[in-house]
Amino acid sequence: MSTLKSVALFELMATQLQGEVGKGVVEKVDAVYHFELRKTKASAPQFITLDLKNGSGKITFAKEGKADAAFSMLDDDFIKLTKGQLKPQNAFMTGKMKIKGNLKKAMKFNPSVLPAGAKL
Repeated sequence: MSTLKSVALFELMATQLQGEVGKGVVEKVDAVYHFELRKTKASAPQFITLDLKNGSGKITFAKEGKADAAFSMLDDDFIKLTKGQLKPQNAFMTGKMKIKGNLKKAMKFNPSVLPAGAKL
């Protein structure tokens, strides 16, 4: 399976979440997210769990625990979202991003919660 571009972003976030930065993000967001990202619609999904509820946050490259909200989208669309080239509302309304679970918690995940420099 080819590596998704978003994996590099999550790896960068994982290192930046350590310590006080992560604790601040956790206090602000207080949610666990599952991401189901695919290279193409036909390719197998890669699951990533982003825990912004416990400790200073944690990223696992698998589906772990129960999520408050789950996002399903293509890798390229996720990258556009994090760069601010695709608005979350537009992605959702056009079907580029599917959300399951608590929409209020889902809305807390936006580019502003990404640690500084975490944009590709």
